[in-house]
Amino acid sequence: MVDDINKTWSSYVSYTSIFNPQTDYRDSSGNVLTPSKGKTKEIGLKGAYMDGRLNASVALFDTKLNNAAQVVAGSYTPGGAQAYKGADRTKSRGIELDLQGELALGWNIYAGITHFTAEDGDGVRLNSKLPRTTAQLFNTYQLPGDWHSLTLGGGIKWQSRFYQTPNTGTSTLGGEQGSYALVSLMGRYDITQKFDLSVNLNNLFDKKYALQKGDFDTVSYGAPRNVMLTLNYKL
Repeated sequence: MVDDINKTWSSYVSYTSIFNPQTDYRDSSGNVLTPSKGKTKEIGLKGAYMDGRLNASVALFDTKLNNAAQVVAGSYTPGGAQAYKGADRTKSRGIELDLQGELALGWNIYAGITHFTAEDGDGVRLNSKLPRTTAQLFNTYQLPGDWHSLTLGGGIKWQSRFYQTPNTGTSTLGGEQGSYALVSLMGRYDITQKFDLSVNLNNLFDKKYALQKGDFDTVSYGAPRNVMLTLNYKL
C-alpha cells in the first residue's frame, strides 16, 4: 500500500508471507531440510527532489522465520558437506537508507547504508559470517565543454566485521575479519555515440581482506588491486 504524503514524499507498507524451499541444505543424516516459513513486514518513505532527478528512500523491515537453515558447528553430512539444522522463531530486523540521482549537471551520486540484526528464539546471534552493516558512496562527473566525452568517478565501500564460529576439530580459532573499506576509481571516454572505453581501478590501496573464514582454518581472500579495461558498443 502506497500513500502520497505530499509532492515530495510518499509512504508505503508491505506484508509478505514466506515459503522457502531449502534443497541446498542437509542435516547430519543427509536429509534435505524442510522449507522455512515466515513473514516479512516493511514500512518506508520515498522522496523525489529536483524534478525527480534525485531520489531518497528509507525502509524498516522485520522478518520472522521458522526452520531457517543454520550451520551446525563441527557436524557434516555422510558425504562430507557442512551439516545444517532448522532454527525456529528467528528474527531479523534492519534499516536501509538510499540516495541516488543527479546532484548537479553532470554530477551523479549513489549513497546507501544497510544495518540489520538477526537472532534465534533464544537470542543467540545468527549468520555471524554476514557483516551487520554495509555502506557505500560513489560519484561520477561528466566534464563540461570540450571535455564532455570524459567521465570520471570514484567511490568507497565499507562493511563491519564478521566472524566464523570455531568448529571443534576443524577450526582452531574460528576466524574474524575486521571492518574494512575498499576504494575504487573509474574513467570513461565516449569515442563515438556508440563506442566508449572504460577503465576501472579496483581496491586502490591494495587492501588484504577475507571474503570467508571457514573450517580447517581456511581463508578465502578478496581480489587485490586490479585494473579492468572495457570497450563497450551500444546498439
